[in-house]
Amino acid sequence: LEGEGLKAIDGYAVTQDNYPIARQALVSRFGNPKRVIEHHIQAIADFRPNRDRTLRELHDELVTHVRSLRALNRD
Repeated sequence: LEGEGLKAIDGYAVTQDNYPIARQALVSRFGNPKRVIEHHIQAIADFRPNRDRTLRELHDELVTHVRSLRALNRD
């Protein structure tokens, strides 16, 4: 995991007992398709180039959000 997914379960020790708890935390936060769609649309709306990233990195980030929306049939 990385990004928001990792943040959602940060602090849980990696144990067999915590697996269902961490999984439920992820499902609760990211298992709602409407919420996921809103996240991708907002990320595209907030998209701003900056000097610290290459054009390729900006392109890849934008394409990732568009592909995710297409996978959810929201293109």
